[in-house]
Amino acid sequence: MKPLNTKFAIIGVILISFLLFAACDDEPADRTITQRIIGGITSPSTGGTPTPPVGGFNPLTPQYKAEVVSWSPVVPASAGFEAGRVYTLTLELTAEPGWTFRGLPADHFRVNGIESSHDQGTDERTLTVTIVFPATQGPNQGTPINLKNITLARPVEGRNPAATITETEQFTGTIVWVDNTGAVMGQTATFTKGLQYTAVISLTAKSGFSTAVPANFFEVLGATTTSNLANSGTVYAIFSALALPPVTLSAIPGIVRPVTGINATPAHNTTNRLVPEAAPHQYTIDVRWSPPPPGVGNNEPFAANTLYSVELIVRARDEFTLVGLPENFFTIADAATTSTVTGHLVGSVFTITDNDPLLINPESNDPRPVIIVTAIFPRTGAAPAGSSP
Repeated sequence: MKPLNTKFAIIGVILISFLLFAACDDEPADRTITQRIIGGITSPSTGGTPTPPVGGFNPLTPQYKAEVVSWSPVVPASAGFEAGRVYTLTLELTAEPGWTFRGLPADHFRVNGIESSHDQGTDERTLTVTIVFPATQGPNQGTPINLKNITLARPVEGRNPAATITETEQFTGTIVWVDNTGAVMGQTATFTKGLQYTAVISLTAKSGFSTAVPANFFEVLGATTTSNLANSGTVYAIFSALALPPVTLSAIPGIVRPVTGINATPAHNTTNRLVPEAAPHQYTIDVRWSPPPPGVGNNEPFAANTLYSVELIVRARDEFTLVGLPENFFTIADAATTSTVTGHLVGSVFTITDNDPLLINPESNDPRPVIIVTAIFPRTGAAPAGSSP
């Protein structure tokens, strides 16, 4: 029979082994890399130089490191990319700790909208990616773009990043947004107040034009800095995400108290009326009288002895927000009572969200909230003597 202390020793070894195994089993598994857009690369253009050159560079993501293995064919430093040539970029990606390439589909990555090909990995942490760019334009394949200004929806707190720029007669453009950590933002991500964001814009020249422009030619409206390499359609614009100022004009002007025999002002079924007429223009309204004034087109005067109300749908203009306004913020002169409710419109259906900007109806074409203001006016007086019944 084994001594008691020997039994305890064996039990202790088994218990320690079990605990060690359990601890190892509880270690979090590496996450499969999700960032498919490799940033920091400029597509070849006639006369341009390889960017980045051979060596390591920042791919604008915290999920993996990147290194240029080669540009093929080799690009002479003195001449730059030749016209009419197809260039191939070979990259080596190395997963950062906690990330893995395991489980990725073939040809997963993108560079400036171009799909990778022949992705090959030596293990789950290293991957070789090949990008084949379209042939560079020749020097006579288009007039250099001369429109400098690029317009896009700038970062605003709580809003999603824009995917495209405003199209011009000379070029179109797609946008990849990079946040302050270097990670590429998805289309469902939202901007945060005070953080710095970079828009990586890939311009495509329209027929008859080319991106053979000087360095730092383009200007992105609203950006703190804008840059581009010579002969390149890749533009980098840095923004600070700013919160929109709230609407400050609480008294809605121009709504005239119903009076017997006087036409409705504004007219019933007025849509997107700019209010107020005097600057600054902070919001628009849709106008619905109830009951609608009688007559075709609702242009006849108010009836006698009738209790009228008006419903206004208030929409903030792009430079302002309705978020955060106090309850019953808006007022209408001469109204007996005024009430407001915040919500969202999906088509003609209104959804109440209790002034909470996070409760956004995903089916809405415009995620910004609207406020419906309802005002009830005193009853109209009797009809003037001698008027028609």
